[in-house]
Amino acid sequence: MSIIKNQISNPVKITLYIPEATSISAKEYASREGTSVSRVVTDLLNTTIGVIRYNVELEPYLNDKLLKASHALDISPEEYIVCCLNERLGS
Repeated sequence: MSIIKNQISNPVKITLYIPEATSISAKEYASREGTSVSRVVTDLLNTTIGVIRYNVELEPYLNDKLLKASHALDISPEEYIVCCLNERLGS
């Protein structure tokens, strides 16, 4: 997922009708967490429908190792990470 406006890739505008109190609480929560209501809603939906995304920062040497290992298996670094986690934690 690439990072674009408000940290949402390929954003699509939708309109939600929610109670005013919920809107206020959502804005306060997002502000406390240093994020946006859009990101909170997106994360909630992704978690609910089974897609959970993580942003991971790697030291350059570890990134090099990741790229070499994934290239050797002809898979993407993301796929390699999932394979490693499945092996380590069980699928």
